[in-house]
Amino acid sequence: TMILNSAKPVRLCSALLVATLLAGPANAGPFEDLAEAREADERGDYATAFTRMRALAEAGYAPAQAEFGSLYFGGRGVSQDFETAYRWFALAASRIETARERDMALSNRDLAAQRLSPDQIARAEDWVKAWRPR
Repeated sequence: TMILNSAKPVRLCSALLVATLLAGPANAGPFEDLAEAREADERGDYATAFTRMRALAEAGYAPAQAEFGSLYFGGRGVSQDFETAYRWFALAASRIETARERDMALSNRDLAAQRLSPDQIARAEDWVKAWRPR
């Protein structure tokens, strides 16, 4: 077996690791973006939370859709709108993969529904059926 000088690859790997750590992620994924949006929401920076959650929700990231609905439900950064909250909760519930998160989205949808007329619910359900990611 031929063994090459192993010190050089280790140094190169170490240098690449340090460069990667210093540079940070080239493109944060939706999980990280949602975490940043949640942090903005928690510190009361609703404009940032709204902008980031909206982009993720409209792109089709189901956990962000549920979070986006909560902004409308609570009137954080937007006018309180139970029909829009219902839409996003229902959409998230139809797309979320984990049972716990789906159940939470369904519970939130049902809370919003208590404040809506049957016509508003029907309109929201039609929106969910027609929704496509942007």
